[in-house]
Amino acid sequence: PKTAGGPRATLSSATIRPVERTASFGSPRAAPVEPTADALRDEGNRMHRLGKYKEAIALYTKAIRKEPKSSTLYSNRAAALLMCELYEECIKDCTVSLELDGSNFKA
Repeated sequence: PKTAGGPRATLSSATIRPVERTASFGSPRAAPVEPTADALRDEGNRMHRLGKYKEAIALYTKAIRKEPKSSTLYSNRAAALLMCELYEECIKDCTVSLELDGSNFKA
């Protein structure tokens, strides 16, 4: 008998490829992918541009936890702290930023 696509073909197990499974039922779900320090910094920068300084501070803080030797992250957080009039915290972050990189003119 013929089908719309031509003569009926016989399929062997060699021509049928198994569908790969990414997770089986009953197995725990994969952990969500954690954002990188760079991604957190970029989102913090976006929040800063939007005037959402508290959100920017939170994002920079998360990024600092992932990359504590980044002078830039401390100076970015300092800028957001300054906008929130949190002067003592701002000075602390500027100090750390300069200790990490004395040429960071933003600190």
